Amino acid sequence: MIKVINPNFFCAKGGRFNLLRLIILLLPMGNVMVRGQSAWLPEPSRWEVALSYTFETFDEFYGAGQKMDYPERIDQHTAGIFLDYGLRSNIALDLRLGYVRTTDKGRTEDGLMDTLIGLRWKLVDEFSQGREWMPSIALRLGGVIEGNYEVGFPSAVGDGASGFSGSLLFGKTFPKGFGAIGEVGYLWRNKNVPEEYFVTSGIFRRFGQRLDLSLSYRLRRSVSGLDIGGPGFTASRFPELKEIAHNLDFTFGWAGKSGRYYSFTLARTIDGLNTGDKTIVSLAASFSY
Repeated sequence: MIKVINPNFFCAKGGRFNLLRLIILLLPMGNVMVRGQSAWLPEPSRWEVALSYTFETFDEFYGAGQKMDYPERIDQHTAGIFLDYGLRSNIALDLRLGYVRTTDKGRTEDGLMDTLIGLRWKLVDEFSQGREWMPSIALRLGGVIEGNYEVGFPSAVGDGASGFSGSLLFGKTFPKGFGAIGEVGYLWRNKNVPEEYFVTSGIFRRFGQRLDLSLSYRLRRSVSGLDIGGPGFTASRFPELKEIAHNLDFTFGWAGKSGRYYSFTLARTIDGLNTGDKTIVSLAASFSY
């Protein structure tokens, strides 16, 4: 998650497994709030593994009610791995790890990103007999373990805080290869980082046995916090910013041989507050065993 700052501040100073792979790779993994989990769980003793590389960049940001220029371009590179394991038919564990590097005005910062770990409990299975009209629904309880990076400047890798989250995930398949996903959740973190809620909704279409296309919308919204350049704001208080980010993501997916799956994602920030006007590109590959 990349923070931004007002330039004046510087001056002053198909099958169920295929559907699961599609949802795992539906969103880039570079942002700490990107989930990657879905309401469809792997079968017991089954591993789903996804590897990804994500590039994020911006030279404008949303602040003070408008989009503003940033003095230099901020770039972020993320290499990530997502693991999903089926404990039982209705319970799964997930884990996301990653390494991040950001650059800004000649400064480079890198380190382990925040680790996400979670447990999902399937509440409703759309594939159960007599429930074909219902979506699949799962409850996820998760934890965030802060990474080993510095905070308190614009291009910091994250907010440097640990916490807990809870969310409900939804998924539904329709005839002719169509489907939809969703997630609604809440996140609490320590060290005065504002609590926030997050929402994801998306649709996808499978063409034949190989090609998937998807479009999704993501919202992250802090419930409190500081504004860039506002009362009480200083460089050391970047993690306390009130962030709002609206993003649209488009993903092209291809099912390869031997259960492998590949995807390309292009995402854009379309509105927000105290956040960068980002362009995001992500490449990912997954397999199961």
